[in-house]
Amino acid sequence: MLAARKPDSAYLEIGCFKNDLFDSIPLAVKVGVDPVQGGTVRATSDAFFATNTQKFDLIFIDGLHTYDQVHRDVANALKAIKPGGWIAMHDMLPSNVMEQHEPYSEITAWVGQGWKVAFELLQTEGVDFKIVKIDHGVGVIRVLEPGSALADFSGTLGGPQFPYFYENYTRLPLATWDEALPWLRTA
Repeated sequence: MLAARKPDSAYLEIGCFKNDLFDSIPLAVKVGVDPVQGGTVRATSDAFFATNTQKFDLIFIDGLHTYDQVHRDVANALKAIKPGGWIAMHDMLPSNVMEQHEPYSEITAWVGQGWKVAFELLQTEGVDFKIVKIDHGVGVIRVLEPGSALADFSGTLGGPQFPYFYENYTRLPLATWDEALPWLRTA
């Protein structure tokens, strides 16, 4: 939806896998980063951001779902976003302990621990943030102030697991698709 509203946008996707989303984005300027397959750049997101000089209007983060990696990807995306840009993150709402368990287990769908970054975004200046309750939770950041830096609570969030999420998720800015739609239309 955000891409359709601004057809001249520059798009970055972290974690393309089979290009399901990447190929469906109707933009001429798009970069996809994945170390294994898909996208246009074969590298880790850390390696890509270390040398990237391009700015983007839209960034979608769906790479490695560990807390440390999602934190780095969001922090780097905030540096690579154009003023007024939008950043989205996949898999922000685990529904049970196994979906967020590290190390990864093939027992169930794995959404990882990116949810921890949501609590950091609540304390980050210069952004508006919501989690849309679709597809395991899609976090969406509207960047209000260029140069916003992601709050870092790795000292306190590095250890908490699913019980922390379960006890605190009501603090998160959750929205249904219908509730989020008018906000997304401000793009």
